[in-house]
Amino acid sequence: MPDADSAAAALADTSRLPDYQGRTVARTTLSIRNAGDGLSEGLSIDPQVLPLGAVVHVVLECTVVGHDHDVMKQAPELLVLDQVLKAGTGTLIDAEVVKEAIAQQAERILLAKEAAKGITRLPYGDELQDAHDKGEHAEGLVPGCPNCDAEQAATEAEAGTEPAPDQPPAEPTPIAGRKRRGAADS
Repeated sequence: MPDADSAAAALADTSRLPDYQGRTVARTTLSIRNAGDGLSEGLSIDPQVLPLGAVVHVVLECTVVGHDHDVMKQAPELLVLDQVLKAGTGTLIDAEVVKEAIAQQAERILLAKEAAKGITRLPYGDELQDAHDKGEHAEGLVPGCPNCDAEQAATEAEAGTEPAPDQPPAEPTPIAGRKRRGAADS
């Protein structure tokens, strides 16, 4: 049985990847070579001791120097393209500079793994609002979205209709047990 990581990778949108040597690219990977050289040079002019267990953030300037590719055993018409990077200058960077980008990528990875396991989340109202603002609700009203709900209420008010008396109002979505936004940041 495939693990969630490989299943999540299998669900990735590869439609924007071009063919490579006449074959469809099913997945891409990165190999970074010489990373220690650029970082060691940087630390030689700004030496520091990194405590064991510390989490550090590294930025590397890299040049794409090659492509390695493997034919997928289960589908010989597909390739895994390993893009080989040669690291140049590298530096440690303050976590505050990259905190949001790291958090967003970690969330995208988690959502992909959950999707591979068949797990879906109920969105927060602000997530639905953002999706609405991006035009993602153009196909129809989405229950729970503040804008869609307001549009539905306005339409009903204009038409002079009210919800059927035999239908109770929708129950609110429980949020018990959900991690509070910002709780991980504190």
